[in-house]
Amino acid sequence: MQNDQLRKLLGLKEARRDLTLAPASVIAREVTPFHRVGRLAVEVDTDEELAPDMAVITHQGLLGRVVRVSRRYADVMLLTDMRSRVACEVLGKGVLGMLQGSGSLDQYRARLQVSVTEEPLEKDAVIITSGYDRVFPRGIEVGYVTDPSSRRQVGQFVEYDVVLAANPALSDEAMVVIKGPSH
Repeated sequence: MQNDQLRKLLGLKEARRDLTLAPASVIAREVTPFHRVGRLAVEVDTDEELAPDMAVITHQGLLGRVVRVSRRYADVMLLTDMRSRVACEVLGKGVLGMLQGSGSLDQYRARLQVSVTEEPLEKDAVIITSGYDRVFPRGIEVGYVTDPSSRRQVGQFVEYDVVLAANPALSDEAMVVIKGPSH
């Protein structure tokens, strides 16, 4: 299983030659009362200097961002954290939005807010990073719209529930984006 995960991460590194990626091993998981992972600690194998706001990805998609660093070690805020924000787009639709952590301790979900002027999204619409926040490089898979009929209007936005592509409970290895195309 671990060899398979490492091969997939190598494939990710080959596919995203526009990014400087450093391998990271998960060394600790903060677990919620619902037996879900709420935060990760990783050890990063690099000589480059780590810094907050570096993206953390797997072959499945985006996990989160570095929030604290101590030499080769980093704390990772997951996308589920209610403080998490990611500029996103709906793949193939040109619809831009902001993904916000749900804060839910029992599910790996987030919420996508798009303008009320946009056409309703379809079930399983693929959400990717847009790169507009200058933290997360463009084109990293984030998740999928679960049930468009349960969308709700929040001010001038429509909010959709999104199930996340990467499961932090199943991730023993990841990649930290040291430099992106705009750095």
